[in-house]
Amino acid sequence: EEGDDELSLLEGPNDIPSDIGLFSDNFHYLRAERFGPKSSFPVSSTMVKHRKQVGTDGEYAPSFLTTYGSDKLINESMAHPKAVSNQLRHHVEAWLGEISPGTRVYTKDHSGLDLISLGFAFSSSLGETKHFRSTNVGFGISYILPIILVLLSAKPGSLILLENPEAHLHPHGQVKMGELLALASENGVQILVETHSDHLL
Repeated sequence: EEGDDELSLLEGPNDIPSDIGLFSDNFHYLRAERFGPKSSFPVSSTMVKHRKQVGTDGEYAPSFLTTYGSDKLINESMAHPKAVSNQLRHHVEAWLGEISPGTRVYTKDHSGLDLISLGFAFSSSLGETKHFRSTNVGFGISYILPIILVLLSAKPGSLILLENPEAHLHPHGQVKMGELLALASENGVQILVETHSDHLL
């Protein structure tokens, strides 16, 4: 077959170019049992910097946010009107704010340990709270962070498989997650969702 010669020159499965087939770097899968709140999260140069992945458990989401948080939003049609700038980080915070109002996200890189810590603060008319570890806020925020990151950074034509994006969310938050999924779909991102939430549907 035409094209087989090109693949036969490769020495092993790890040599297959990442843009061949369904499981390219534009394919993302987040399973139902994602990383919940933890004191620290792993770093992976291969997964984050080279493949732009957050991991099937969302374990690289803090690393992804640290690496690309100041980058411009890829698809401006996905912009949230309340974001304070066009940086990915601010659109993530704005979408998080739809589910948990006033949520601010902070990451701290512990490069000597290859770990990143994740924290949150909450702003209101009275100002911003102190920073809380992810272990001291609700599971829902940690569970949806990788989903929001994947949706906002996906290129048109990407394929995303999501299990239970509604997990640990209030029904209002489930509706907002459905709105974000619909917006991504309207902008050319292919999404397959397994859900038990009529609110999300």
